Amino acid sequence: MRTCPRCGARVDVYQDTCICGFVWGPRTSTELVRDIKVPGEYRPGFTIEKPKRSAIWPWVVGFVLLGLGGWHVYCSERLEASIYEYITSHMGESPVDATIEIHVQPVTNLVVIVLKVVDKSAKALKPSDRLMLDAALSYIRSEAEPYFERELTLVARKQVDLYAMALPYRLAFSLEISRRR
Repeated sequence: MRTCPRCGARVDVYQDTCICGFVWGPRTSTELVRDIKVPGEYRPGFTIEKPKRSAIWPWVVGFVLLGLGGWHVYCSERLEASIYEYITSHMGESPVDATIEIHVQPVTNLVVIVLKVVDKSAKALKPSDRLMLDAALSYIRSEAEPYFERELTLVARKQVDLYAMALPYRLAFSLEISRRR
């Protein structure tokens, strides 16, 4: 027990403050150590807080997704060029003015092939010619689309395009007939 110099009350030795608010300072070197915080030292009466590290996993996931997206866009551009080259090499000379437009949508994996036919004569195509083009287009849609979609899936696997493996390519053919002006 010790006596408070301010109010005269008796206070236990292990208490640092009196009920009146008087604070005793450390008298020995062992009491001085108790007030100094030393990082890494175990003291049963104190809790040592470690600095909080920022989480690294969101950055890793973000960079991986960015890499996969960039690789998919690159593979889509290569795919569009190779489809155009393949079709133009097999098309040869056509009796009508025909142009082909190919668009690959990287987000939806939709491959759109637009065949534009220009009628060389001054009048419009005959109904029998239109019927023939529509029959050819329906044949392409029924027979060639599944074949090309399988081929596009194989190309995605060869290029290790994970996005295209998860969301397979779909093919859409369209035909536009216009008159020469």
